Amino acid sequence: MSAKRIARKLVSILVLGVIIIVVYFVVREVVSRRILNEAMKIAGQLSLTEEEQEILPGMIEKAHEKAFAQTFHILETVGERFEGEAYQRELFRGVIEDAKSRGLFELADKLVKLEKRTSFHVVER
Repeated sequence: MSAKRIARKLVSILVLGVIIIVVYFVVREVVSRRILNEAMKIAGQLSLTEEEQEILPGMIEKAHEKAFAQTFHILETVGERFEGEAYQRELFRGVIEDAKSRGLFELADKLVKLEKRTSFHVVER
């Protein structure tokens, strides 16, 4: 094999690798946004004070990042896989802990009650 041919193959492999990485991050971001939007809708069911309304979205976003990273798997099986129940547990745990650490115990109690009556269903593609 000539050096030129080897170089072309290496470049092809590199380009393919970059494409796979880009697709991974695009799919991950699309799914992440969709799940975060659903989490925000669920939180919208709560009767909140003005302060709680201002602070809760940021708390959910923060908890979402960690919960999503732990529960979204791509290329593990064909297509994407998301563990909805594990995500819900991690999301609520993160937001409830954050609320308690900020001294927002009423909000934490509301979130505990919301978690008990919420079931996070995700349809896999």
